[in-house]
Amino acid sequence: MVKRLKLRALAIVGALVLAFSPAHADICTKLTDDQTVYTTEHGICKDLATPLQQGSTMYATPLDYVTRFQPSEAALMLGSSNQSINSDVLLALVQGEDMSGYPADEVSAAASGVARLEKVLESKSRHIDSYLATKHDVPLNPLQLSATSVPECALVLTHYALANVDDRMSEAQQLEHKNWLAWLKDIGAGNASVPGLTLSNRSGVGGRQMVAGQPRSAVNWDHY
Repeated sequence: MVKRLKLRALAIVGALVLAFSPAHADICTKLTDDQTVYTTEHGICKDLATPLQQGSTMYATPLDYVTRFQPSEAALMLGSSNQSINSDVLLALVQGEDMSGYPADEVSAAASGVARLEKVLESKSRHIDSYLATKHDVPLNPLQLSATSVPECALVLTHYALANVDDRMSEAQQLEHKNWLAWLKDIGAGNASVPGLTLSNRSGVGGRQMVAGQPRSAVNWDHY
């Protein structure tokens, strides 16, 4: 009991320190030999007691994903034919709850799913950057993200990638994914910029300088 209290105290102190650090790093604390509690403002964890690796970019978090697509659907997408994921355990994990009361095998399965999710989120965030870089400085910082729809774009692209095949997505979800890709391609082609972001010094395309928030595009992006 004393050891556990000490570990919890260290976790709280670590979370407070990291919350005010420039890197907004994440931290995990080992409670027992086979249970892990996530203590982080973002609801994600890379390695035990190891800050988020420098240079990694995620424009949305596992908690954002599970919340956006509901725990049951997220668990389905993150599970596999050999390992299913309990949606309640998944939600508790990304919310940073104490996992000591859950079965170790279910926690392990959920943690594996979250690790996979993080990789896809990072991959899709870098994919987004490849388009944004034509108009804006990347990667975006948390303040910039909060003023844009980029996190939603990252979530939709990630969800589609996890589905693997179209028949696991509704027609509305497939259309949403198609629209976000079209938005990114419009930005990459120089026909649009991201509302809420300032243009970089290299953002001129063919001698043109575009105004952020007023994209010249054949698509109406008012809802993106």
